[in-house]
Amino acid sequence: MSLLSQIRAGLQSLVSGQRVEREIDDELRSFMDESAAHKRSLGSTEAEAARAARIEMGSTNAVAHRIRSAGWETTLENLIRDLRHSIRALLRTPGFTLVALLSLALGIGANTAIFTLIRQILL
Repeated sequence: MSLLSQIRAGLQSLVSGQRVEREIDDELRSFMDESAAHKRSLGSTEAEAARAARIEMGSTNAVAHRIRSAGWETTLENLIRDLRHSIRALLRTPGFTLVALLSLALGIGANTAIFTLIRQILL
């Protein structure tokens, strides 16, 4: 799969997350059905085949989580969620936000002034 098609697929999954979730669930369900059918063809009963297929695959939630977390879009979703949470927290405490912004502005300004002075002295 080329890089461009991976990016396109990742953006589509970000936009239509519920559709991707349904596709993953359908794929896992069809795998379980095929595995159970294979075990029935080998001579197992219906209940034994279904149980063996569930044991073989493990937890469907864990498998679906591993599939979802394998792509880069999960990292982007987590970053966006963290940014939204941070912004909401900063808006809830305007005093802290003001102090933090002023501290950053003062630190960046002082740093810029000192490096400008050092650059002029050395050059």
